Order: sequence, then structure tokens, then C-alpha cells
Amino acid sequence: MAASLWLTKDEQKIFSALSDALRDGWKVVEETQVYEDTALNQRIRVDLTELQSPVLKDLQERLKNAKSKEDFVKITIDTDISMVTEHDVSQLFFMLGPDAVTGLIKGAIENAKTDDDLSLASTLSELRHEMLASLIAANSD
Repeated sequence: MAASLWLTKDEQKIFSALSDALRDGWKVVEETQVYEDTALNQRIRVDLTELQSPVLKDLQERLKNAKSKEDFVKITIDTDISMVTEHDVSQLFFMLGPDAVTGLIKGAIENAKTDDDLSLASTLSELRHEMLASLIAANSD
């Protein structure tokens, strides 16, 4: 069974530029869910999140000073989150929201050299897919 990547059209273009060998074994599923994450929603999530990791606390402070959604994503991408503890993982992604996770997915695909790199993109894309479904459902009332 092929591993799935939930990718937007833009992400699919990036993925299709990878070598045939690297793309082999991956099933691309189009991500069609759309959620407009506002700057206010981002700010509220950043303010509400309680983190333990000093690296993530620093990220949180820098995100509080983000001037735009693009700046928010760039700050996130420029932070090494590889050492995030299990406790902070769910808090981190709650705080980041779908736009920043999209930036991480794009970066993971653009820099992919191995299946392990694409496994990261796959995990992030599944997380975003579930996050989008949850946010859409919560805002449909």
C-alpha cells in the first residue's frame, strides 16, 4: 500500500519536479479543504499556547511579533523544531495552524532527497488535513 501525501495543487507541482525514483511509492491525494486562517486567530492561538521547550518558547515570542501571515510562516520555517518533545508537539501545531504547516510541507517536499524526507511531508500533510477538517467543522456553526 502506497503512503499518502495530501497535497494542494501548488504542492503537487513541487512534488512532480522530484525524481521518478523518489516519487515512486507515494500516493498523492488532492487537498481540497479550504480554511481562511485570520491573523486574529493566529494571534489568539499563539497567546493561548503553553510550551515547555525553550526553543519553542522563543519561537512563540517571535511569532507574537510577526507582522504578516507570510512573516508568521517564514519565522516558523526558519526554526529548527527537530528536537520538539512529545508534550510540545500537539501544542506546537495548534499554535502554528494550517498556513504555517503548509509552509513546512512545501519546505519538506522542496528539500526532499529520501523517502524519510517525504515521510515528514506525508505526516505533516495528514496533520494539516485533519486540522483543516476540525477548523472547518468548528466554524460551520
